[in-house]
Amino acid sequence: MPRSAHSLPSERVVILGAGPCGLACVDELKRLGHPAWTLLEAAPVPGGLGSSVVDPAGFTWDLGGHVVFSHFGEFDRLLAELFTAGELLHHDRSSYIRFRDRWVPYPFQQHLHHLPAEDAEACVHDLLLACQRREQQLPADTDFATWLQGMYGSGLVERFAGPDNSKVWAMTPEQMASSWVTERVAPADAGELLAALAGAAQPARGWGPNATFAFPTRGGTGEIWRRLAARLDAHQRTGARVVAIDPAARTVTLAGGEHIGFDHLVATGPLAPGRACASPRTRGRADRCTRDALPPVGQP
Repeated sequence: MPRSAHSLPSERVVILGAGPCGLACVDELKRLGHPAWTLLEAAPVPGGLGSSVVDPAGFTWDLGGHVVFSHFGEFDRLLAELFTAGELLHHDRSSYIRFRDRWVPYPFQQHLHHLPAEDAEACVHDLLLACQRREQQLPADTDFATWLQGMYGSGLVERFAGPDNSKVWAMTPEQMASSWVTERVAPADAGELLAALAGAAQPARGWGPNATFAFPTRGGTGEIWRRLAARLDAHQRTGARVVAIDPAARTVTLAGGEHIGFDHLVATGPLAPGRACASPRTRGRADRCTRDALPPVGQP
């Protein structure tokens, strides 16, 4: 965001969780010149699910995402601020899907010429039928399963898109809205696929925001968040586990009994633990807030 032209109010902001979201929130508050913030992290070190740990054998393991890529300029700017050019490795993605007795390059739907002839024919046949129907615009509230069928046809959905997305998102596409996830799905151009099947051309390489990605030379992906936390000041506290939240009194209570007041509360963890922290007299209000915060059924 651009720097505000107006002075920010002095309300106290308490951020729960020093993972990537909490650290990024604080970094933005500091960039905008807001001094009245406190960052609370229950773990002894910042990073959350973006942390990396070293095992007794000396190997570094990333707890969360194992690649670093983005199509957001803010994240690219952050990497440039935290690392020198020699401290980041840049890779071209090389990934494959195991299908029957062979490895198919990713994205699967752009490499149907690698499939057994019978499977390739079925996928292309249904894809061509789907292309003929694409002039009929799907409603904005279309579920993801219907969107996949309209985009690829049954052949591709049954062989790859359905099982793959069910595994990635841990729920069936019928339970998901298409509005937020479709930009993560590679398109399939019928003309390019037919040309590849005929041996006349190869599909373009490198699709999506993670066609190339960066990785720290040392420390794993957790090094990003360690460096970001290191440049923040003393308002961040680790080993500070919140056990109660009182939205009426606007206070959080730590495991040691300390009370910290807030005017605004930013919670970056799961909703259920936050509900459990609510005091008995305000838990009903917390339940209502949780219900209001959740999207409609079918939109995780």
